Amino acid sequence: MHNHDICVSRVSGSPVVTFPLSDNAGGANPVITADSISLKRDGRRWLGVMGEIHYARVDASAWMKSLARMKAGGLDVIASYVFWIHHEETEGRFDWTGSRDLRRFVECCAALRLPVIIRCGPWCHGEVRNGGLPDWILTRKPRTLDESFLSSTRRLYEQIADQLRGLLWRDGGPVIGIQVDNEFGGPAEYLLKLKSMARDVGLHVPIYTRTGWPSTSTAMPFGELFPLFGAYAEGFWDRDLVPMPGNYWRGFCFETMRTDVQIGFDQLGEREAKDDEDTPQYPYLTCELGGGMEQSYHRRILIDPRDILAVAITRIGSGSNLPGYYMYHGGVNPSGTTSLHESQATGYWNDVPQKSYDFQAPLGSFGQTRRHYHLLRRLHMFLGDFGELLAPMRTTLPEKLPNGRDDADTLRFAVRGDADGGFLFINNHQRHLKMKPHVDVRFSIAHESEDARTELPLRPLTIPANASFIWPMGLDLGVTRLRHATAQLVCKITSGNDSTYYFASTHEGRAEFVFDACEGLQIETAHAHERLQDGARAIWADSSSQSPAITMRHADNRSVRIVLLDDADSLRLWKLKIENQEQAILSDDDLWIDETGRVRGGRMVRIEEEVDVRCTRVASEARPIRIGPLGVAEAPAASAYASAAEYVIRIPPRLDRANTIVRIEYIGDVLRFLSNDELLLDDFYNGDAADFALSRLPSHMNELTIQILPLRSDAPILLLARDAKAGTSNQTCELKSATLLTFQSNDHALS
Repeated sequence: MHNHDICVSRVSGSPVVTFPLSDNAGGANPVITADSISLKRDGRRWLGVMGEIHYARVDASAWMKSLARMKAGGLDVIASYVFWIHHEETEGRFDWTGSRDLRRFVECCAALRLPVIIRCGPWCHGEVRNGGLPDWILTRKPRTLDESFLSSTRRLYEQIADQLRGLLWRDGGPVIGIQVDNEFGGPAEYLLKLKSMARDVGLHVPIYTRTGWPSTSTAMPFGELFPLFGAYAEGFWDRDLVPMPGNYWRGFCFETMRTDVQIGFDQLGEREAKDDEDTPQYPYLTCELGGGMEQSYHRRILIDPRDILAVAITRIGSGSNLPGYYMYHGGVNPSGTTSLHESQATGYWNDVPQKSYDFQAPLGSFGQTRRHYHLLRRLHMFLGDFGELLAPMRTTLPEKLPNGRDDADTLRFAVRGDADGGFLFINNHQRHLKMKPHVDVRFSIAHESEDARTELPLRPLTIPANASFIWPMGLDLGVTRLRHATAQLVCKITSGNDSTYYFASTHEGRAEFVFDACEGLQIETAHAHERLQDGARAIWADSSSQSPAITMRHADNRSVRIVLLDDADSLRLWKLKIENQEQAILSDDDLWIDETGRVRGGRMVRIEEEVDVRCTRVASEARPIRIGPLGVAEAPAASAYASAAEYVIRIPPRLDRANTIVRIEYIGDVLRFLSNDELLLDDFYNGDAADFALSRLPSHMNELTIQILPLRSDAPILLLARDAKAGTSNQTCELKSATLLTFQSNDHALS
């Protein structure tokens, strides 16, 4: 048996600081305050969940549905960049129309009661050329206190303020905060000037933020800007052509340090992994937990959905009280006078796709649902119901921690707890590391200066490889106390005096539930067995049924039910509030509530119709790949596609283009979708399929052209799908299949 001991301290290393936020309420909005532990709403601790979507990269017609589905995924804050280069392409001429319409986007958030943080820039990055700075301003001194630059930036801020007039939090609107600039390592005075400028033009919000990496070159006065942090499973920006270089492995471990030195490694270089001295006095908030990963030409990352869950679990277990995902919803770079994508040719570090910004996000560019949407949604249901309880709990780490990227032997766990209970966080997954099951595991959790000790489980069990989960300890159920459970707590449904707690199985075999003995309490079990243990009721339940495994009825007419779902069913569980009543629904469909309060649902299904594909040109020998001016492989120029294979797909008549995607399985270097030689979308091959929404094909066109550039065997790129290449040829180019998928609405089943 393998015992793991940990002692939970009741004493914080830093005193709790209260931040005097202003402009923190308006109309029916709750008052937002903060201290060094968490944000608060009307004095109650708030462990929010934030996700990024770029309004300019998503068709305006899709905003409302996309935002509603983000909310259904458990998000309660929306973040978005304002790309200056896209709004003021010509100096003095701003465009806020169509998918540039910031005001309309924020109004959609308001309709769904979703708070918003606007990342104002002026420099944003977001894989946008010039970091989002317009071409015409580059001759000045960007990101400095230069008067010419600041004068133009002020004009941008005035425009943003005009877009948000009446929509700020103090006005009863959804905008709770703004971020100034991004990833800035210069003097703090520049960021402070941006904050002052924002307030001068009317951007009065409770929360002003900056990215917490890198440190500013001069000291940032405490309390002026909240530092927000991040962590990614792996990045496209690294210069090495090996998997998981540097310190990415740390994102899969529990730790007290907040700064991730791998973020922005291309621009910021190697630097010491440390936090600023005053960092522990701020609440631990994040804005860039990787929701996926974009492609660069030289690094073709293929995300495992378990990567995304594991990083989220470790950051929350490490004390984060605002998981904020970048990106949560993918997109497509819009057309304009100037292109948006960054490239070495324009002086930036990486070549990224010209059009695609899918980011392998939980919701793809066209709203495709990825598996990590559901993995995170299950986690977010837990945070939505129990985040207020979790937020003030401090993190305690065990004495033995992983000693490096290849350590699969040390069990990774942490406790967030207090004298009354807490939560045990476990992560046994790391990207590109073969993890092993941990057999016969038990934990002994002591509380400093207390006699209390939690021993769990009563029967040792095996932690599966690649599992990430949270177990509750000392949870007050109203009728009794749950001493511990070896199952993931998901959500709670309350109706009158009745409460139902939903759990998800986390390991093979039965889950263990141990309750305090309580007079006047009757316990009934199904597909379970129980015994008395040290004055407690210990029950072992399996997940073979969707009905309650445990029912507890108290003499005062209160009742509590425990439902234990297997992993698959727990990912089908949705908690919705319908006509002011909480409901739990098991559904294979994606569900959401629209702006009218109506429950909507549906799923993508394959159209059983053979796709008409004809080859109009076979691939010839691909051009040699050059190393670009920033030292990595350079993406092909337009002339390179003369060697690409070309196919034409005939679009069937009477097809519902608004809700249909064509999915291309292929092997190659780059795939492009075109119409009349106009580039609609591109994809750097990473082993996954490429999707294209037919709504983006001009309505009068009934053909879609596809080009696939051959993949050279000597390509100086990171691509773990290289084993897909066939034969002895020095290049591979293959269209494997073309499939039509359509969104099938099942709203009728929910009425």
